[in-house]
Amino acid sequence: MDLEVSAETPRAEAERCTWLTRSESAVDLADYEWICIQSLGFISCIPRDTLIEIMLRCLHAERSDRLQGHVDGEGLVDPMSSYGSDERETSHGFPLYLTEICRWWREAALETPRLWSSARLTLTDSNSMKQHCAILALAELWLSRGVKEQLTLVVNVHFGTSYNDSAATAAAAALGRLLDFHSPDLRRICLRRIPPSMVGRTHTSLSNNLFPSLQDIELETAVGSMWSGRFDSLENASRLRSVRLGSTEDSPHDITSLCLPWHQLTTLYLLVVVPTPDCLQILHQCSDLKIVELQLIQFGSFNSQPLTLRHLCKLHVWFDGEIDSFLDALRLPSLSSLSLSLTVSPPWNPFRSQFWMSHADQLTEVELKLPIGGDLRQVFHTMPNITSLHMDIRVTPSFFHSWGPELLPALVTLTIAIVYPRDESFLRSVRMILPFLEQRRSCGAARDCSSHLERVRFDDGTNYGRDSCELVGMDDVLASDMEVEFNRIRHLKVSGMEIDWQVQGEDILLPRVMPSRVLSDLEIAMNNLCERFRGPIF
Repeated sequence: MDLEVSAETPRAEAERCTWLTRSESAVDLADYEWICIQSLGFISCIPRDTLIEIMLRCLHAERSDRLQGHVDGEGLVDPMSSYGSDERETSHGFPLYLTEICRWWREAALETPRLWSSARLTLTDSNSMKQHCAILALAELWLSRGVKEQLTLVVNVHFGTSYNDSAATAAAAALGRLLDFHSPDLRRICLRRIPPSMVGRTHTSLSNNLFPSLQDIELETAVGSMWSGRFDSLENASRLRSVRLGSTEDSPHDITSLCLPWHQLTTLYLLVVVPTPDCLQILHQCSDLKIVELQLIQFGSFNSQPLTLRHLCKLHVWFDGEIDSFLDALRLPSLSSLSLSLTVSPPWNPFRSQFWMSHADQLTEVELKLPIGGDLRQVFHTMPNITSLHMDIRVTPSFFHSWGPELLPALVTLTIAIVYPRDESFLRSVRMILPFLEQRRSCGAARDCSSHLERVRFDDGTNYGRDSCELVGMDDVLASDMEVEFNRIRHLKVSGMEIDWQVQGEDILLPRVMPSRVLSDLEIAMNNLCERFRGPIF
């Protein structure tokens, strides 16, 4: 009897599949419309607070949805029905589709001002002047529904050399009107890559309007003329705390000409070429600064009295020469995070400076991007409290071999950039990395050991082929040995140590790291999900 059932089972299964195929082919558009209509009742049963929270989470996901072109009775206008398909060009953050699911969703969206409090616009040379003006007009209407004194405006400009000035001028006029209209309620303003033809009108709006709600402003332009005038109105912005100034050109910028409320700033980013060290004397007025990022290009000697910033906890400096006089003038009793970035070999050793000797033992986070090599063990001994270290420094294959548990005993997170020739030196380096990882893992598991490295990331710039694990130019024997070492690292990752080996934005350890137990759990979860939805979805 059992044999007869077994013999008939494949035939019955085949007949069932044939019936399902015919049934699916018989479903027409009317049936799908009926299913959608029936589902609206379930959609409307979502609690209002939950629905609004879902909408807000979708809005904050930095998605790039295409806008649905229409003009409706609520005045929600989308002029971009013919907008391009490029993802960068469609990332405006106008979730109009939230108002089109059903009446219930529409009412909830229209009555939630937080959904309308942020506009992120992208202006490109692939669109016409009319389209740019329409985008900015939509943003003006969009923000009108937002929370008062809590509005955010982000404008990214991507104009090529072929874009005509008249179109940019028209876009600047529309942007100026947008700034003028919402100036009382803008909490954050971010204007990136402003071209020369848009600078004048933008500068006028920033100079003539009061911004009583402004807390954060970011300005980046392709020309130095943006900083040629004064922002007198911003000096009276009583809530302004964060300022970021950037430029895509290397011409000097006199930041002292800007009228800003320096004394109340807590965050300052100066990613512009400072013409003379004297310009940084303005920092003496910034007594409340907590975060500072500076780009010191062609920087000379800094002649100043000691500069004390008692609240500064994070400092990031990009430089191309001697800045020891500037660093040595700093007195930062609260400094805990330091980042030093340099593109050429410095004529001085930053680790032997007075600044380093005075602040190294209080640091907990350090990022070093310096084209220097050598033995760093002495440097590590000077910063015993480091918990997070990011290094982009040329290191030899023996770098990890000499790194014992007594160095950086509090280290929890390590990120290191590596680039090696496509030969056995790479293999030797990986083989020396493994004992270091195993030692830190076993030491972290021991209760009497303070070393507990939890997260490691390798940013690998070695030349790889199309296969992320196949080194270009490496012979088969060497590639096979490399795969053995990578599998040992994968074993550490599977056993609980967070290790990422990033190659071209992908973790080459990830595809081979999932153990059979995890796969089994995933299969069970998927089977349960299928059982749950075996019947009608709605």
